[in-house]
Amino acid sequence: ILKRAGLYGPDQALPGSVRYKAGIGNGGKPIRYYLNYSDRVRTFSYPHESGTDLLTQKSIAKLQTLTLSPWGLVIVEEK
Repeated sequence: ILKRAGLYGPDQALPGSVRYKAGIGNGGKPIRYYLNYSDRVRTFSYPHESGTDLLTQKSIAKLQTLTLSPWGLVIVEEK
């Protein structure tokens, strides 16, 4: 139903315990938040444009596999 309504995006394919939020930073760049609400490691393919993990300062590429530790968080600011 979501696909037919045009409301299905790449973040709907995330593991069930991973939640996604998005916003715009002070510099006008998109910021993407991924939170793992689980006591297990979760992995997924980052579906958006490349950016920087604001917690580690590591580069994140489009379609890169990200690993979230139990109860972990990744915050990506797009370039």
